[in-house]
Amino acid sequence: MPSPYRSLDVTRLRQDLLEDDFLSRPGATQTYGVWSELFVVRWDRDGLRPAALSRAELVEACADAAARIGADLAHAARPRCAASGVSLGVGHGHKLWLATPLCRTPAECHDAFEHAWIRLRGALAARHLDLLAIGADPWRSVDDCEAPECAEDLERERRFAASSAFGLAALRLTARAGVVLGWGNAVQAPLRWKAAQLAAPFANSLFAHSPVVASAHPGTKSFAARAWRLAAPDLCSPPPTFADAPDGDRVAQYLTFALEARVSTLEGVLSFGRWLEHGHGGRFPEHADWRRHLATLEPQIRPTGGLELACFDAQPRVFALAPLAFAVALLDDGASLPRVIERFGLRAKELQRRYELAEGDGLGEPLFAADGRALIALAADAVLRASPTWYGPALRVAFVHFAERCALRGRSPADELLDVFLSRGDVDRAALYEHERRLLQRVAFARAG
Repeated sequence: MPSPYRSLDVTRLRQDLLEDDFLSRPGATQTYGVWSELFVVRWDRDGLRPAALSRAELVEACADAAARIGADLAHAARPRCAASGVSLGVGHGHKLWLATPLCRTPAECHDAFEHAWIRLRGALAARHLDLLAIGADPWRSVDDCEAPECAEDLERERRFAASSAFGLAALRLTARAGVVLGWGNAVQAPLRWKAAQLAAPFANSLFAHSPVVASAHPGTKSFAARAWRLAAPDLCSPPPTFADAPDGDRVAQYLTFALEARVSTLEGVLSFGRWLEHGHGGRFPEHADWRRHLATLEPQIRPTGGLELACFDAQPRVFALAPLAFAVALLDDGASLPRVIERFGLRAKELQRRYELAEGDGLGEPLFAADGRALIALAADAVLRASPTWYGPALRVAFVHFAERCALRGRSPADELLDVFLSRGDVDRAALYEHERRLLQRVAFARAG
């Protein structure tokens, strides 16, 4: 029986955050991981549009695929990079997710993901299933998706559904990609946190890839970014004190955010801070309640024993690992990191406005587009300066291809997909293949070597 008396205070909660989330784990100051959500489809008889696929079939296919490719089968729908090996799990809606282990170099991370993705696609093909790397489900609505079976996932859906009309849409209809970096040393850690917060809106826009939902264009290039921004603001927004004091203590910023977020395990809308101060039903939170609460928070930039960036739409195959190169080049490079902060640090108060621009046509707004091109140029410079073995030839070429094909032209993968959708009036298998072919058009990037 939990004690009715207060056993925690803010100092204890702060220390817990610092020990478990904001410091790299021993021997893991430089680690790299990536995950991506992917839609699973079974094509109809014409091979053009999705046929029915039950959640039971999806779960069975995921378990079989995990066994075939030697991946750890995760039971939660929320992606997570593990230290041990490749992870695979069933997401919300018609999705599964694939995550690399924490690797020592970006090249190793790229190779792990690429190898696992190829084997996963082959395993699913044996069941006549296909994988789609796209930021939003182009065909289905929220009601076309079955509820998950795992109690943790059901609670997550209930929490988001109660928050806003976008809650279930964010979980069931969007697919995101994420990157995990080590914190580095004591000097690098706060700089990486700050630079990641400043760069996240531009990542939303540059890597937008969800312009079509339920066979319609919702007026945004990244429906996923909008859905997550509005899904559960108290759980998904950036720390509220960051914009006012970007140079402040990152642990204090996140602690304030966590204390102001509502507690999902209690009836009503009660923040954790209020529960800590006044109790609820004669009970105050225990340490286990605090850790459970932290697990419900889903901002795009979050501490997980490393720095996790979940600010990218799932990317088309040709650019699947471009977010990894982007994040590493800006946050892990000694020359790029201070330049990001120097350019954007004094404009931190514009953060909310940038998020709003990013989900629409941010790259069509001159100042936003100029800042986005500057970030891409910084990242490309870092990628090309690094040892060829650090990123590896495949990742290096893919990122430069992305920069020249999309970002430096003021376009995103969403623009390419939207062009196909508007010309054909639909998104089907043939349209998605045409989208891939367009992205693979030859681009001169001699500097990539």
